[in-house]
Order: sequence, then structure tokens, then C-alpha cells
Amino acid sequence: MAALFLSAAAGSAQSIERVYLSADSLSLVVDTVRVVTDSISKFDQLMMQVGGRVQMTPAVENQLQKQVEANASRQVNGYRLRIYFDNKQAARRESEAVAIEFLIRYPQVPVYRSYVNPYFKVTVGDFRTKSDALQFMEKIRSAYPAAFLVREAIVTQE
Repeated sequence: MAALFLSAAAGSAQSIERVYLSADSLSLVVDTVRVVTDSISKFDQLMMQVGGRVQMTPAVENQLQKQVEANASRQVNGYRLRIYFDNKQAARRESEAVAIEFLIRYPQVPVYRSYVNPYFKVTVGDFRTKSDALQFMEKIRSAYPAAFLVREAIVTQE
């Protein structure tokens, strides 16, 4: 089996890590796939960007599409920023106010409010890398000086 290693740019919605093609070209084994795409044509576009093209039988194409749909929204380890964390009596009301204020300032960034006895927490973002999370933390540092990084399972929807 020949191995073909491909990778898209970091943060891209599409990437293929390892694809093995058999010598007789009748079977295709995808070892690790992180392709989140709307159609196979986007997959073909990715392959052309990295200098290759994979011809797939309709059966393989169908199985790949099923895998893409099954993993369209899944949890992976990532990072979020905790912008509020308190347990005083007014913490419920304050956490709600902080969450609403954040949503107004950054409507494109997801906000999560939670209560883990005895703390009310407001956590924001779904960052795959620590670097992305730290860059965003610098962006919001003036408005949320007590913000800190937390590692959590995040939901990816690309």
C-alpha cells in the first residue's frame, strides 16, 4: 500500500491526515479523516489545492459522505475562556448579565452559562488551539480582565 499524506491549512474546515491506496486501486482505507464539508466537490477542491486527486468509486464516495455527516457536530478537546466565576448570593443574576453583555459585544462567539455547586460560571468560545484562545483573550482583556483559559470538550460545527 502506498501512503499519501495530505494536510490543509490550520483552522480549515477540511483536512485529511492519512489516506492509504491499495496497489490494485480497488480499495481505499482512510485512517484518520477530519473532513467537514458540504459536498464531495469541496473534497476534490482540497485535493487539487495540495497537488493531488483521488478517484473514488461511488461506494467509497457514499461512505465518505456518511462519515462527514456523522461527524458534522462532535466533541473534541479544546479551549474556552472563563470570563465569570463566582459563588456569592447575586452570582446567578451577575452571570446572566455578563453572558448577555458578552453576546452583545461578540455575537459570533458562543457563550456557556453553568452552575457547578456552588459556583456560577460564564465560559466563552470554542477554540481548537490554545494559541487561538490566547489571542482572543488578549482581544477581550480590557473588558474582562479576570478572564482565564480553561480546557474543555468543545463542539465543532464547521
